[in-house]
Amino acid sequence: MVCCPARALVDYSMGRKPRLATMQELAIDDYGLLIRLLNEAGLPQPVVPLGQRQAMADQLVEVLEAAEGELGSAPSP
Repeated sequence: MVCCPARALVDYSMGRKPRLATMQELAIDDYGLLIRLLNEAGLPQPVVPLGQRQAMADQLVEVLEAAEGELGSAPSP
């Protein structure tokens, strides 16, 4: 562990530091342990920022529409 694990956990929880950087700073290689440390500290898990969530949702819609188009143009058995 580092000298200030609480700061690393708070920064991760608030979305100021990415998961991998936090895990490296804490010298851990198990994501489950990172989640347990957050829980023990009473900190919430970070959420994906709104802009990134919207981009992910838009991309999902594109994939689903493309798949629907491919299924609709497939020959019938």
